[in-house]
Amino acid sequence: MQVTPFGSASFERNLFIFLKLIQSSGSFQGGVQGWTSGTVFDGFRSNESEFQRGMTWHRRQLLGMAGGAETSFTKAQPVLSQLCKCVEHLGPAGSGSQMKLAVNLPLAIYWNTLAEAMSLLKGSGISAETAISLLTDSSGGPNVLKNRGQVVIYTLNGTDQPGTFDLAGLLKDLELSLKQAEVVGSKLPIAEVSGENYRKAIADGLSNFDGSSLTRHLLSE
Repeated sequence: MQVTPFGSASFERNLFIFLKLIQSSGSFQGGVQGWTSGTVFDGFRSNESEFQRGMTWHRRQLLGMAGGAETSFTKAQPVLSQLCKCVEHLGPAGSGSQMKLAVNLPLAIYWNTLAEAMSLLKGSGISAETAISLLTDSSGGPNVLKNRGQVVIYTLNGTDQPGTFDLAGLLKDLELSLKQAEVVGSKLPIAEVSGENYRKAIADGLSNFDGSSLTRHLLSE
């Protein structure tokens, strides 16, 4: 298999051809979503539920989480290896999707907790720049601050920024997590409250903005 640079026009063309071939064969169903923003093959699976996976950003590269038959994973691995910094085969069909929800849930909740953390600084004179810088370097700072710290600062200073993983996407995964919790018999009380906050922010027109817009929205209440 010829390897082409990730993100290049030739790679995108080869990826598109690959997807069309496996779709036309009847072995798989799915598609490419938001290629330029980094969300690829979300919810891709075979007719026989052979193979599922989720992909998410990991240090500005893709982290692949695969679930399905070993034979199906082996067939897909050459393409996945080009897309991803690393790919983990996690088990049977569905396990990749479950892991993706587990990865994205803490991020969806984080923008709520950041608002509570920032609320403690009211009246202190500490700027958003200083607070985010210190949080980024602390044990309480998630990777998203390292990758998008300036976006968060702009947002907290009053200018909402377009999101690669926006409020609509965060709420979608949060609601999927709540549904999955029902299936496995778990309770997600923090996620339930977070979902209410997302719905309010989206109702106020923040659907397409960065997750930190939820933080700003909560601080403005």
